[in-house]
Amino acid sequence: MPAGLECYDAQGRLMFSATDRLARVLGVVNTNAADGSLTDAGLTTGAAYFAFFPSSMTADRYWPTVTVSGSTLSWSYAMPSYRVGGVILYGIY
Repeated sequence: MPAGLECYDAQGRLMFSATDRLARVLGVVNTNAADGSLTDAGLTTGAAYFAFFPSSMTADRYWPTVTVSGSTLSWSYAMPSYRVGGVILYGIY
């Protein structure tokens, strides 16, 4: 007989099983509209993900390019005079 945790909604549909992959947020960093990087050992414990949330939605501004290599999360802007600041939420799944 199999054992484990499973969660169902009111209609009896399986919503979560112990074999599912769940995301874990590791942190949030403010870019301050400047190139930068950080080191977080947690990035090596799963598949990394990230999302950029701009501080303003201006049409003529550029978001950073974000990369992950090992335990390092880096971001850089292509156009120095047209940067938009914001926060990067990052984690693993």
